[in-house]
Formats: sequence, C-alpha cells, structure tokens
Amino acid sequence: MNRELPADLARHLAQLLKRTRRRYRKRLDQCQAHFSVTAVHELRVETRRTLALLELLTTLHFPGAGNKARRNLKRRLDVFDELRDTQVEIDLLQPWLERFS
Repeated sequence: MNRELPADLARHLAQLLKRTRRRYRKRLDQCQAHFSVTAVHELRVETRRTLALLELLTTLHFPGAGNKARRNLKRRLDVFDELRDTQVEIDLLQPWLERFS
C-alpha cells in the first residue's frame, strides 16, 4: 500500500506528532526534576501514548515514524517496569506497614 495521505490528514498527523513529542519531553523533564510515584506514572502513560501514535503513523506509512524512536521509547518504558511494580506494592502495603509500626 503506497498511497499518498490527504494533505489535511498528513498536516494534522504532523502537528499531532509534534504536540505528542512536546508532552513527552515535558513529562520526562518533570520526572527528572521531581522523581515521584506520580511523575513516573505520568511519564509511563505519555510514553505509551507516544508509542501508540508512532504505531499508527507506521501503519499509515507516514515518513518520520522510524523504528529507532519506537525502540528507544520501549527501552525507556522497560527501564521503569520494576520501579513501577515496586511503587504499586508499596502503596498496597502502606496500610499494613502503619498498622504494624
């Protein structure tokens, strides 16, 4: 399938990619500045949104939706897997910790 995208759609997707990149960078900066449960969660959510958009762009054969960006984002997401699991476990155990302290 090597069809051209309508100009309006291509322009919209390009703008969406730019906004998504900006939101991702903002969440990354927030996470680096203030490393918290909320910051990690929001960064992971934004990473997943960005990956979903890149997958859509790849399916539509949109130029610039390269595999390198998806690999980097997936790797960064994987880095936080164990940390996020630990944060969730701590939240679940917090009432018990207070009870037995």
